[in-house]
Amino acid sequence: MRAVPQPAGLQRSTHVITPRPLAIVLAAATIAVASSGLALTRTTEAPPANVALPATADLPPDAPAAEPRPLDELDGAIAAWSANLAAEPADFIAAVNLAELYLARTRISGDGADIERASEAAGRALAVDPSLAAGRLLRAQAAHAAHDFEAAEADALAVLESVPDAPEALAVLGDARLELGAYDTAGATYTRLAELAAGPAVDARLARLAAATGRLTDARELGAAATSAAVAAAASPTSLAWYHGLEAALAFQAGDVPGAIAAWQASLDEWDRSAAAHAGIGRAQAADGDLQAAMASLERATAIQPLPDALALLAAIQERLGDAEAAAATRATFLATVELTEGDRALSRFLADRGEDPARAVSLARADLAIRRDPYAHDTLAWALLAAGRATEADAEMQLALAAGTEDAMLDYHAGMIAAALGRDDDARRLLTAALERNPGFDLVQAERARQALEELGGSASR
Repeated sequence: MRAVPQPAGLQRSTHVITPRPLAIVLAAATIAVASSGLALTRTTEAPPANVALPATADLPPDAPAAEPRPLDELDGAIAAWSANLAAEPADFIAAVNLAELYLARTRISGDGADIERASEAAGRALAVDPSLAAGRLLRAQAAHAAHDFEAAEADALAVLESVPDAPEALAVLGDARLELGAYDTAGATYTRLAELAAGPAVDARLARLAAATGRLTDARELGAAATSAAVAAAASPTSLAWYHGLEAALAFQAGDVPGAIAAWQASLDEWDRSAAAHAGIGRAQAADGDLQAAMASLERATAIQPLPDALALLAAIQERLGDAEAAAATRATFLATVELTEGDRALSRFLADRGEDPARAVSLARADLAIRRDPYAHDTLAWALLAAGRATEADAEMQLALAAGTEDAMLDYHAGMIAAALGRDDDARRLLTAALERNPGFDLVQAERARQALEELGGSASR
């Protein structure tokens, strides 16, 4: 086999190796749900491992566990291992290292093709040795980053068959099940993971599960515990930024706008290149009525990464402030971004909010639901169905969205508007009031519509 100089940090061996999985973060330019690698500390004698922690659309997606390696360093390492693999197609170690490097590269490149390349490299390793647990784990992580949660679940289960109780595989398995809305099995998986590993990554996963299943107070406590543990462990600045962002997102979900702003600022104090934190502060500032400050924060966010939610809110603020030309340009950027990156959920919501092309909004929502079956997928479809004038179908879908008990003002608002459309005025008043009491500024445009609808129904809500 032709010798090729090996990049620092990766070792060549003639024996099967299990690489340390790097953090997988899908940059927002790919407009997909991201994964943030957070360190697990095993309670057994095995060495620590890194695992992927997914973030929902309401959680900060853009901070890796360790400082990003320079792009030129990653490209050099990729070139070296690619040369090895070209010289010896059966070099599964080179293929495994390439999969790991491509997943790491997504943090910087924002190129969804890197996820595909990672999956292909992992597949090449498995073609040589189908029993290679490291290759299958990396393929599972790549599938998760690409939103193929069923494939991620299948590969994680296959790893666990050969390496029972592998914390890395349990983490991917629980994460996939969480995205698929299988909360009972996700909870059981995380419970087993917690028995085998300790550290903030486990608490963060449990916080996400609690937030999805109607235990928001518990979620915030777990999020705070995760941050404290990460600080105590002297985690990297980007990892600490992620944990502060988790606390911020949960605070905003609970309607604690000052707490959300403080936590997102703490995130930026650790890592000022976090597009998610800039966008989060902008969202909270808009909820607080400070539109000029919100616009500045969102402009900083979108200058780093074209986050679809940030672009949509920025356009709404620009329009509200009377800059129609800037709003149109921002909306065009939003549409181009989601079209290129298959942002079905974001685009469906955008269309339904504006009452544009409701048939397409429904189609996009169904496509999203086929991939992810969390409460927000059902909610997106319900909202699109209402925009299409199909209130009865919307109500059935909304009941599925509410089934897990998720506490969120947007869910209450959508349910209230659907109830109003069906003439259930008492339910509509109760739900719209709940939405505005939970977070009066949950959305710049929709919160105002909630107040208007409530007034028409004979209710009232203070700003």
